[in-house]
Amino acid sequence: MHSFLNNVTDRFDVGTALLFILLPIFFLIVDGRRYKVKGDIKEYNIIKAFSYFYMSIGIIFLMFLWVS
Repeated sequence: MHSFLNNVTDRFDVGTALLFILLPIFFLIVDGRRYKVKGDIKEYNIIKAFSYFYMSIGIIFLMFLWVS
């Protein structure tokens, strides 16, 4: 586990983790709203799933960075 934390902290920093959190929020707000207004529910659900996935990865990276 310690080597995994070292690999994460060597490759990522807080800025990267924040990008993994903030960009999906932006895409969800901008693109998600466009797809929802156009009635493309399938595409909206895909954007929503990817956004939540990337936000959760960003939060996990941020927790790893705070722990180490």
